[in-house]
Amino acid sequence: MNEKERILVVVSASDTFLGRVIRWLTSSPVNHTFLVYESYLWGGWWAAQIGSDGVKKIPANHALSKYVMTEFYEYRGNIARGLHACRAMVGEKYDFMGILGFLLKIVVWRLTGKRIKNPLHGKHEEFCSEFVASVLKAARVDHFVNCDPASVSPEDVRNWLMTNPRFRRVGEAL
Repeated sequence: MNEKERILVVVSASDTFLGRVIRWLTSSPVNHTFLVYESYLWGGWWAAQIGSDGVKKIPANHALSKYVMTEFYEYRGNIARGLHACRAMVGEKYDFMGILGFLLKIVVWRLTGKRIKNPLHGKHEEFCSEFVASVLKAARVDHFVNCDPASVSPEDVRNWLMTNPRFRRVGEAL
């Protein structure tokens, strides 16, 4: 990947049952996050995201067609090194148990006010916001340097993007 290629962080909302549950539990308008990047090598825009079949690269227009709402954020700097550092995640499976653990973590916090770590996080398994947080952490982006990617929700990613002056929201770039 050429360092001059644009990489955008996307937060989005789907109309699936799981998407609605995640949005309801997190009190958020978003339930998914992924990356899109312009590739001169492969031509056009591509998405790096995790779905039920694991982390993969797919044409961006295919990824974006699944969502009813999307927001694009561009980093004023280089996050390509983070994407390179996380390329070993390609092929890792979706962490279904980790999502359940994450939702349990939210319920415990809402009922007791106590924050717990995700008790069901699987090693070498990821969910969407964990993947994006891992990429941003590997790129040494401010708020993500000290985060635990397994504890990051799509809404957390969105809030960090909206409040970090190094990110700017851009219109649909594709």
